[in-house]
Formats: sequence, structure tokens, C-alpha cells
Amino acid sequence: MNHKGYALPLVLIVLALLFTVAAALLGQMRNQLEANQDYRDYQICILVVENAFAEAEAELNADFDYTGTGGWRNEDNGGRYNIEVTTVSGQERSVRVTAQVKAYKKVFQGKGTIDENTRKLSGMSYYMEK
Repeated sequence: MNHKGYALPLVLIVLALLFTVAAALLGQMRNQLEANQDYRDYQICILVVENAFAEAEAELNADFDYTGTGGWRNEDNGGRYNIEVTTVSGQERSVRVTAQVKAYKKVFQGKGTIDENTRKLSGMSYYMEK
């Protein structure tokens, strides 16, 4: 039997298989990295919403005629938000917060009711719009 000349094709086949496996693993790592970045941006967006509602509640406690930010405000974490407050009645205000972090844009709607005795918000509830 003559086995001369088989080493080079065998090495090339093994190298091709190794490169294929390496490329597949790199593709999976890239997909996982993108998913992690998207999840991080989503979580930051939710935090921006919570911060904006805390700001709206503080502003409404200071002045119940507060109407919102009047435009977009930037945060240090890379997000931005807009607060819109509308009057529902003498004791109720509707609050709409729009937050955006890169590709994620979330809109939350809330409602605050003032306590007549303390002239402060008795509570603010909010939920994500569909």
C-alpha cells in the first residue's frame, strides 16, 4: 500500500473542520452578546421610566398644576424621557411617560390623586401601554 500524499489533504480537512467549528462558536457568542446588550438596554429603559415617575410625583407634590417636562430630557445612563401631565379633575392628574434607550421606546400611563388634607399625592399608579 502506498500512503504517500495523504498527509496534506488530511491536515487540510481537519483544519477546515476546526475553522468551521470556531466560526460557529463565534457566531453564537456574537448572538449572545447582542441579546445581553438588548436586555441591558431594556432594563435601563424601565429604570428611566421609574425615575421619570418619581420626578413627576415630586413635581406634582410641589405644584399640583405641573404639566410635564415640555420635551425630552437626557439622563446620564444614555436614556431619555418625556413627561406629560394632563388634568383629569380637580383632584386627579394623568401622567404619561415616554422613555427611550437606543432601540427601546416604552410608554407608561399613570394616574395620581391628591389628598385634600395634606395637598400631597396619596398615591400614583402606572402601567405600560400596549
